[in-house]
Amino acid sequence: NPSTEEKGPTVQKRLKLDPHCDISSSQDKSEDKLETTGDMKLWLNKSVRVLIEHLNRYGVCVVDNFMGDEKGSKLLQEIWRMQRQDCFMDGQVMSGGGQNEPNIRSDKITWTDGHSPVNCPNLRYCVKLLDSIVLTANRVKNNGELGKYRLNGRTRIMCACYPGGGTRYVKHVDNPNRDGRVLTAIYYLNKDWDSKEDGGSLKIYSQVNNGRVITIDPVFDRVIFFWSDARNPHEVLPSNRPRYAVTVWYLDEREKQEYERRSRVAFDPHQSIDYNTKTAENLPPKSPADNALIKSADDTSRDHNLQQQQHGGNNNRVT
Repeated sequence: NPSTEEKGPTVQKRLKLDPHCDISSSQDKSEDKLETTGDMKLWLNKSVRVLIEHLNRYGVCVVDNFMGDEKGSKLLQEIWRMQRQDCFMDGQVMSGGGQNEPNIRSDKITWTDGHSPVNCPNLRYCVKLLDSIVLTANRVKNNGELGKYRLNGRTRIMCACYPGGGTRYVKHVDNPNRDGRVLTAIYYLNKDWDSKEDGGSLKIYSQVNNGRVITIDPVFDRVIFFWSDARNPHEVLPSNRPRYAVTVWYLDEREKQEYERRSRVAFDPHQSIDYNTKTAENLPPKSPADNALIKSADDTSRDHNLQQQQHGGNNNRVT
């Protein structure tokens, strides 16, 4: 079971949010800005190395003690507040036309940017940690499979609750249609979880590590990253008590654009699109927020690569 224990502060970054996944533009509030420190850079560099190596070897990466008990508990309180305000709805099956199919998935979900419908500063902090690790790992040299993608966006935050009583999500693939989603990141919020009694484990049928089946218990303050495509079919086993999780998906720019072009052709059969013209000149211009995001990631990547050179270039090995 690939796992590691890391925690710490994060880099301030911005990601372009995807309007086709119910996303609105996100502006950082002053209280969300986190100071860049030497300790943060050390933590980020080590977390990046772990993520790169584990995705390459297993297609999955597990990180425990991600935020710490205090922030994680406050995040859970924020989720409960959204529940009390009736923000959650039935999870939908997109292959079924966006309908609720309780025999397939029986969770309750809400989408948020961390500001609306409820102000959730600890949720925003959690996602900033995830953003920092993923985006930096995508920008550094010698980053293996991640180097094949240009991650410049993510979905809004999906908060999910399986209410118990055997609620589950049957075996599925997050992105079977190349819709742009490359990497899934899930943060779990379930204290004193005993999977033997409570169920609710995430079961991954990995196609990366010789078809190995990986079972991940959804314990409090744990994060899991995994490839969103057919490399990782997975299911949520029946849950016997309320089970909480926070999920975001990171998007590849070119795959997302190609998916949108295919979708336009499907709606307009008279529209002709040349899929071979994917040069930078044909891509939409980047916003100032995008440019700031890329500059921040590149600065962090440069520090990371300098550290690689100082240590003989062999820092993809986890010790």
